[in-house]
Amino acid sequence: MDKRFAVRICADHLSFSSAHFLTFDDGSREELHGHNYRVRVLLQGEPDPSGMVIDFILLTSFVEEICRTLGHRVLLPQTNPRLRIEQDEKNIRVHFGEDVFSFPVRDVLVLPVPNVTCELLARHIAGLLKERIRCDCGNISLQQLEIELEELPGQSAIYRE
Repeated sequence: MDKRFAVRICADHLSFSSAHFLTFDDGSREELHGHNYRVRVLLQGEPDPSGMVIDFILLTSFVEEICRTLGHRVLLPQTNPRLRIEQDEKNIRVHFGEDVFSFPVRDVLVLPVPNVTCELLARHIAGLLKERIRCDCGNISLQQLEIELEELPGQSAIYRE
């Protein structure tokens, strides 16, 4: 019988509010809008000599830090072929067809994704979390990581690796 250990964190404060819009293959886009995202994490691995897969306090602090980074920003997709993003020292301008958005630099986070979907955002969060765990907890035996990102109550995307 295969025995595995996992830890899960899910709390109201593991959340962030951000704005975004999606572009579609037909050349259209959504209106700029926002979500109050909630992050849930499942980490599977072997317990360390003290009996923990990872310290809950440490894992929670990593996710809180990621949420702070993403929160209160306009999230833009860096690799979207339908957008042209220009930046000077004060503003970021986003061109989509004839539409032009302009935002103060400090209010924007450009992400290495082709579209800011809930699915791709969950994968981005997983990458940030894995990197943080690797840097600060190198000896953790991480077997599986799952990020569930809820954008509306009852509507979420799950990224698992």
